[in-house]
Amino acid sequence: MTQASADAIKAMARAGRTLNTIFNVTALAAGTADDPSAARRVSLGRGLAVRSLLITEGIASTRIYVRALGNNPEATGNDPADRADIVVVRPDPVKPQPQAKRSP
Repeated sequence: MTQASADAIKAMARAGRTLNTIFNVTALAAGTADDPSAARRVSLGRGLAVRSLLITEGIASTRIYVRALGNNPEATGNDPADRADIVVVRPDPVKPQPQAKRSP
C-alpha cells in the first residue's frame, strides 16, 4: 500500500467515525486462470490490510466488511485488477417520532 493510499484511508476513517457508518471493502488481485486461489489469497491480504488500517484509526471491526474477489473480470471492468475499493455507507439518521399526547 502506498503512503498516499494509507493517508486517503485514514482520512475516510476520520470522516466516518459516526456510530452508524459502515465500511465495505472489496479487494481484487490479478491472477491466472490456472491458479484462481492465488489471486483470492492476495486479494484477501489486501482487504485485511485495509481493515487493519481502519481499525487502527478507531473504526470498530464490526463496521468493516471485507470481500476478497480475487481475479474477477466482472468486478474489474476497465479498472486496475490490483486494488481495493472502499464504499462508505452512512445510513440515514433515525428521525425521532413525535410523542403522542396522553390525556389525563
